[in-house]
Amino acid sequence: MRIFTTLLLLTCSIFAFGNDNTFTISAIGPTTICSSDSVNIVATGCTGNIIWNNGNTYNPSAIHAVQGGNYFATCMPTGEVSNTITVTILPPTAPIITQNANTLIASGCDGAVIWNNGAEGTSITVTADGSYNAYCQGSPCRSAISNTIQVNVLPIPIISTDKTSLCSGERAVLTATNCPGLINWSNGFTGSSISVDTAGEYYAFCTKDDNRSLNSDTLVISAINTNPPVISALNGEFCLNPTVTLISSACVDGTLLWSNGSTGTSLVVSTTGTYSVQCQNSCGTSPPSNIITISQSGATPTTPLVSSNQNTICNSSSTTLTASLCNGTVLWNTGATTSIITVTQTGTYSAICQTSCGNSNPSNTWTIQQGYPPAAPVISSNKILLCDGESATLSATGCSGQVVWSTGSTTTSIQLFTSGTYTVICKNQCGESGPSNAIILRRGISPTIPTAITDKTSICNGETATLVAIGCNGVVIWNNGMTSTSVQISQSGTYTVTCNTICGVSAVSNSVVIKAINNSQTPTITSTKTALCGTDNAILTATGCSEIVLWNNGSTGTTITVLKEGSYTAKCQTSCGFSGDSNSIKIVQLNNQCTPITVRKLR
Repeated sequence: MRIFTTLLLLTCSIFAFGNDNTFTISAIGPTTICSSDSVNIVATGCTGNIIWNNGNTYNPSAIHAVQGGNYFATCMPTGEVSNTITVTILPPTAPIITQNANTLIASGCDGAVIWNNGAEGTSITVTADGSYNAYCQGSPCRSAISNTIQVNVLPIPIISTDKTSLCSGERAVLTATNCPGLINWSNGFTGSSISVDTAGEYYAFCTKDDNRSLNSDTLVISAINTNPPVISALNGEFCLNPTVTLISSACVDGTLLWSNGSTGTSLVVSTTGTYSVQCQNSCGTSPPSNIITISQSGATPTTPLVSSNQNTICNSSSTTLTASLCNGTVLWNTGATTSIITVTQTGTYSAICQTSCGNSNPSNTWTIQQGYPPAAPVISSNKILLCDGESATLSATGCSGQVVWSTGSTTTSIQLFTSGTYTVICKNQCGESGPSNAIILRRGISPTIPTAITDKTSICNGETATLVAIGCNGVVIWNNGMTSTSVQISQSGTYTVTCNTICGVSAVSNSVVIKAINNSQTPTITSTKTALCGTDNAILTATGCSEIVLWNNGSTGTTITVLKEGSYTAKCQTSCGFSGDSNSIKIVQLNNQCTPITVRKLR
């Protein structure tokens, strides 16, 4: 009662004045984990028995936490209570998928969407019938499977036309087959056959019961016109050149007829005068083109060089194009005539230089594209657990601009040696993406090889030996399956132990051999004879004793030789004590009763 009162007062004192002693617990690795992970929690600073609040009442220095909640321990007999560690299990959230024709869209995933057909991404287009679902590979947990959508894929229509080029007033008939539902054309018409009088690209798709097929191949319908061509002079005057080359715009499926009777897409002239051209094709002959007048004076124009400070525009932004090296008037393909222009539209831009001698060759082309802020990249890692001396390689994919990691690095792949949460964004001249999925790296400790010791190497009936594993920085596992630092053994055998941490399993410890001794090994004795004549002797043998045989005549050993009569017994002596007496063998001395054998010689 006095001991209990002292312990109660000590415990109250600890709670009253705060826990400022050295008994603490710590987690190896993060305490926010997925449901399939675990956390090793290690206690230090207790010289007595450790009692964990999760029900473990033996004396482990570490526990393997696989459930969420608060963990703490009590050091007995002092009653000192450790700090508390909270383990949080991340709840995975399954995505929700919806269907738009042959396109499946997954929402509600803050990581990478993985589909059951092996595809990745928030949306996929399917081309085969089947049931489709997905899961979310999040940050870092994997979710449950989403809802399942059954997709019935319609066949792609096959389209054809009776003609691919149109004269003025003509129509082409487009026909579609291989559709069990309604044919829909790219120009908004429906039906298996339509008539068009406009040049362009046409395709069809099939719809039925809210399902939509993929688009068919595209048919290109071109227009053959009899519009007058346009001609220009590469050097409009003879100037310093002996000839002038006139060129004309293309004449579709026809022949260019020049005013001097020549044919071809260009005309080299060596005399002054006026020149025009007509286009003659299957649709007829066009009116004459513009007229070019060739004179005898002027400076030969030089070809300009087009450059810009960028080739992409974002939203409503603009860019500046400059034409240099022109010794005359700059003429852009937009119609502008200044050497510097500002453009707000995408497209391909070029310029020529114009003097009284004509036009230069076209400049180089400069293509302006529409830019958009980049999509968030996806990062992956070759490992998420870093054991002693290890590093992880993180790679970012899907960035169309500059990669910027949360560490500040700007390469697509980085090598990391420290634990933490890592993300990446993508930057281009139109802005930056949102953050990628997060990769969480955890730091683990490699297990140390424990040493196994015992308080005894042999046990008698009803006894036990105590095995203790020392030097393990994780969870011990004996080769008999027990996981306590100290275990009680009641059977003979060879015992070893390993140490487990989140980084793996240590090498096997030294071996401890426990021998079980049976202290009831009553021997059985036999004799070579039971009667002695004269100086005869008898040899007695004891079996069934694994250690020392003690005879009732004071001799020891499994075999003795006796020379005189008497009753003989034996017992077995082991480290566990003495057995009962063996069976008894009586040896008698015959003396005068021994009859000699007479040998007669035969004749």
